[in-house]
Amino acid sequence: MGVMRWLADRLAPDRRGSGGPGRQLVAHDEPRIFRHWQRTHVEPLLHELGVADVATLFGHFLRDSASRTGNPAPRFLSLGAGDCRLELRLAKAFVGAGLEEFTFDCVEPDPLLRSRGRAAALAQGLDRHVVGVDADPNTLRIRRRYDGVMADGSLDRVVRLERLLDEVQRALADDAWFVVSARIGRNGHLRWPEALAEVQRVWSQLPPSHRWNHHLRRSQPEFVDWDSSRVGDDGVRAQHVLPELLKRFSAPWFAGFANVVDVFVGTALGPNFSPDAAWDREFIAAVHARDEQLLTSGALTPTRMVTVMAAGAEPVRVHARGLAPEQCVRRG
Repeated sequence: MGVMRWLADRLAPDRRGSGGPGRQLVAHDEPRIFRHWQRTHVEPLLHELGVADVATLFGHFLRDSASRTGNPAPRFLSLGAGDCRLELRLAKAFVGAGLEEFTFDCVEPDPLLRSRGRAAALAQGLDRHVVGVDADPNTLRIRRRYDGVMADGSLDRVVRLERLLDEVQRALADDAWFVVSARIGRNGHLRWPEALAEVQRVWSQLPPSHRWNHHLRRSQPEFVDWDSSRVGDDGVRAQHVLPELLKRFSAPWFAGFANVVDVFVGTALGPNFSPDAAWDREFIAAVHARDEQLLTSGALTPTRMVTVMAAGAEPVRVHARGLAPEQCVRRG
């Protein structure tokens, strides 16, 4: 059933939801509905790539990358590592699997995030494996070769993206993987016109309780297509990430997904939806299903992706749903 018909059939105009000003979260907390959406709707796509979730994707392919390079003490590079939460999780898993010698060099320009990562590494006894690097991805000079490189949600923020990807291309050891999770929609995480029309059709059916914007701290009678790059660098190069990667790397594994659903599971509106509420779960499922229909038909292009790339030519292993990365680049 299409999302608009579902909404018309199921939505009560005066329904009181779980959102509104009384439920406001910290502006950048990951909403519970986002995690529900990931588990329920995104992870089945990742199963096509042979992994359970995003963390497993990074762990599996970085281990495989080290195996391909043959280095008994592999060194990995993480771009925009933040507080190293994912890298620490991977390091713990590597140690548990019996890998004794390895290092994650975690590039992060924010001193507060680096200090948090350092404290967490010390507390977990992983400080010799997870090392903070005080550097800005925009100006980073990579002076060694790496047995694997990862970027988890950081590339859309890099203004000098082309320069950074040139550095990564040179730094990848022979046969090493570049593992990426990224947002690839319009710059500033705005909607392209065809996607904006879909959002507005859905928006017109939402009850007031689900229109509260937790960033702007006000209700939105009409959808506000906010440019995130106006404050800071969030999404400043989002639409260039995939085409610039494809100029330099092959993509044997790839999954592109999401578009309209991003609006409703993100930090601005996501807190209005609860995974404990049946209506909210069904709404997100309906929007996601509509996205899938439009993505596979070519009417929309994805706003998110995960991929495993190589500096040299590699044969295609799996492109989830048969959707090749080249098809996910918006033309025009």
